[in-house]
Amino acid sequence: IGERYFVYLQLFHWLISFLPEKAYTRQYTAINYLFSLATFLSVTVLVYVLFPNDIGRQPTEIGLLGFAFITTPFLWLPWNAKNLGLSARQPGTALGMTYTLLLLHNTLQFSYTVLFILILLTVVSILLSQFTTQYILFLSIVLSIVFLRIWYLAIPLAAFLLMALVAFRFTRKYVIGQVTHKYIYSRFLAPEYVLSGRYSIWLDFPLGIYRALRQDWKSGLMYTYTNPILLLVWAMPFQTWMLLQEPGDSPLRLSIWKFVLAGIVLFIAFSFRKTRFLGEPERYLEFMIPLPILYFFSLPEFDRTAALGIVASLGVALWQARVAADAARRAEAEAAAARAQAERAEGATSFVLSIFRQTDPFRRDARGTITLQQAFDDALARVDREFDGQPLLAIDLNDD
Repeated sequence: IGERYFVYLQLFHWLISFLPEKAYTRQYTAINYLFSLATFLSVTVLVYVLFPNDIGRQPTEIGLLGFAFITTPFLWLPWNAKNLGLSARQPGTALGMTYTLLLLHNTLQFSYTVLFILILLTVVSILLSQFTTQYILFLSIVLSIVFLRIWYLAIPLAAFLLMALVAFRFTRKYVIGQVTHKYIYSRFLAPEYVLSGRYSIWLDFPLGIYRALRQDWKSGLMYTYTNPILLLVWAMPFQTWMLLQEPGDSPLRLSIWKFVLAGIVLFIAFSFRKTRFLGEPERYLEFMIPLPILYFFSLPEFDRTAALGIVASLGVALWQARVAADAARRAEAEAAAARAQAERAEGATSFVLSIFRQTDPFRRDARGTITLQQAFDDALARVDREFDGQPLLAIDLNDD
């Protein structure tokens, strides 16, 4: 807000501003969980609506599909900002998953209506989430090569053209802001905020992991399990399982294979030191989490052994949810402490200023002009009375 060129657009924050202040300052954890629940329900319903003939219409299968989705460990990782409080990542993730499912449906059954919806979703993404917009743009490039269909590229191009026709100056500022932001971030910010914590996700095997474990085994284990390559293996179990299977001749399963492989291409492309400024590479595959689950439930025979994988995913997901909840509680406690400290500082400042206002030569009482010493004496007498409900502030002022 107030920037000459737009980088992080504020659609989500603008919508949140309509809520009562208490909701987004003290009850944001509950709102965040509501966002998560809405995402799970909308994705499950969308899969059922778009692919009813592929997964069946039995309520049990739909329930299991939703259960498998909600227990995917990656969705509950504690480092992801969407699990710590209100963040544009939450609606951005939901939008990206919706876009991916509609794109898959249009790949199998092309429709100009769905194409137009995809263009509108891209416009919303531009206003909502920088990372989701990157995903849509780069995915369109890769899929146009994989499927040899130009209409994938037409979606982001048409979205930007539509925005330019409606608000040219706004769109121009947005493009300039994005290009400038990427240049500055890659040159100056990425080395400090992205690359300092992990030199290379590829050199972690085994050198980086060995050094981390040698320095401190506890933090080393955390460093190991958060490696993006390992995250794709254990935090996306259905994707790992799917890649070990043959795609077969089903149009749906073959298309899902190609989509996931396109996601892996993006992961690899943005996993190097020179390209990691474009975001965590594993997040590009987060948008595709519903696809391997859809692949699994579209199989002719339900693989009973996969139930063990679902149960294992649930256990890990619950653990991650607990870690995320603990982190959210700590963040909320720190925010409350910061607010209390700010209120104390504001109260102390106002009180001190009131002392000096008493010494204004143009202000008199029965004693005439008040000296600075008299003003301080009066202030000490007022402290306990005025700050009876704020004992910490009263102690601070008496000590001072």
